[in-house]
Formats: sequence, C-alpha cells, structure tokens
Amino acid sequence: MKVPFDMLAVINSSTTPLRRLYEHFQRRKLIWIIFLIICVVSTTVVVTTTILSNKTEKEKTSTTVTTTTTNEQLPPSVIISSNTKWKQNASTVAGGNGRGNELNQLNAPLGIHVNNDNYSIYIADTNNHRIVRWEFGADKGEIVAGGTRPGRELYQLNYPKDVILDKEKKYIIICDHRNLRVTQVRRWRQEDSEGTVIAGVNVEGSQLNQPRYIFVDDYYSVYVADTTNNRVMKWMKNVIEGTLITPGKVSEENPSSMFQPVGMIVDQMGNIYVSNVGSHQIKRWSPAGLPSASS
Repeated sequence: MKVPFDMLAVINSSTTPLRRLYEHFQRRKLIWIIFLIICVVSTTVVVTTTILSNKTEKEKTSTTVTTTTTNEQLPPSVIISSNTKWKQNASTVAGGNGRGNELNQLNAPLGIHVNNDNYSIYIADTNNHRIVRWEFGADKGEIVAGGTRPGRELYQLNYPKDVILDKEKKYIIICDHRNLRVTQVRRWRQEDSEGTVIAGVNVEGSQLNQPRYIFVDDYYSVYVADTTNNRVMKWMKNVIEGTLITPGKVSEENPSSMFQPVGMIVDQMGNIYVSNVGSHQIKRWSPAGLPSASS
C-alpha cells in the first residue's frame, strides 16, 4: 500500500528533531569520552612526573650530601677469609700533595689510627710535630694537637711517632717521641689544645727513652714500647708510676729479653705481641710474664 506523500512529510517532520536530538547526545557522549580520556592521561602524567621529580630530588639531595661530605663512597662490608684478595690499585686518603706543612700535606707520617664510626683517620705527622685528623673523603686535614714549633710545653709536640683515639673517653693518646731529647706520652681531649702527661718525665731514660708505639686496652691502660730502654711498660688508668711488663735487654741470646721493641698489640686475653726489631723476632708475652712463643 502506498503511503500518501503528505503523510510521509508529516512522519519525516516529526522524526527529524528526534534524530537531531540523538545525534546531539551522541556528539556530547563522544566529547565526554574524549574529555575523560584527557583527564585520565593528564592525571597519569602529573602523578608520574611528581613521582619522578621526587625521586630525582631525593637522588640529588643524596648526591649533594655525599658530595659535600666525601668524594668517595664508604667501603662496603667484606667478610675477610683466607681466600680474600685485595685490589691492586690503592687510593690516596690523606696527603699526596708533596711534603709540606699545609693542611693538605704531610711530612713523614708514621702512626695512624682509624675511627671505625666515621672512617676518619688520625695521623702522627711526625716531622710537622702535629696530629692531624682527616675526615673520610676530605681533601685536607685538621690539626687536633701540636702544629707549632717543637718544644716541651703542653701544647707542643716533638716528632710524635704514634697516635690512638680513645673514643670512649674522647681522648687522643700520643706517643711524643723526642721532645728536645725528652720523650713523653700525652693524652689530649679532642677539643683541648693542651695535653696531659700520663707516662714519662722530662729526663731522658728516667722512665721512657724514645718510645715508638702505644696501645690502649679496654680498661684504658696504656702500653708503651719503650724502644731504647728495651722494654714494654704499662700505665694503668690514673696511675702515675708505670709497670714493667717485659724485662730490659740482658743479652741478645737471652730469649726473655727485649731488644728494641717497636710494634706492639694486646689481645683480649691479655697476651702482648711485640715486634722485637733488634733480634728479628715477634714475641708473645702471657699475663704471667714469661714469653710463651717466639718466631
């Protein structure tokens, strides 16, 4: 059956607004979808950028702190065994700018002590008559004792040979080898400029004669390798008079004698290991006082 033209016109005229409304909603739906996609993408970009920015900032901060405190990374912990091998390329951690008395120089450094808490190094800068401390990664040191002309005053040193940090009491123990032919062992608080004599007097050979090495045990007793007197002495905390640990030189054939002791260390059992340079031996002395081994 044919539909009259007039009726078709009416139908078309009535459906046209609906079609337009439908197309309008379709366009708006598409616009909303595009808008939501843009929002999601924008949010993702902002969040990602913020995270990366914070991470970069932390890395920059970490790098800045590391750069200002050290020029190299802290050494990693390594388990030492019989199979451990050491790198063959060393790094200079103090000095390296020729011989001199500037803060970035050393002159005949001998004794050293490393603070295990922060890896700072205390150095007996012998010919500069001073003790210097180098922070880990620093390009110059800091004078913590001496540093003036050699002399016998409490603020002076004369060819210091060894140094130990007593970190429990914040003392620096210094082996003052030759103070105008006077040898002393001095104790410095880290912030003090003057020392306190805890072993030795101002008469050569009276108590100490050219001591070369010192050791402090867990009880703050100070052991001294009294080299020219061929003996090892011990000063207990707050005691003025020293105790003879090993006898002086009797003869080179006497195994119970010392002959120019230089290096020394005390283990946790109280055994004393001594480098007996004059007789080419390493000796171990037990707390009973007799040598228990030699090589």
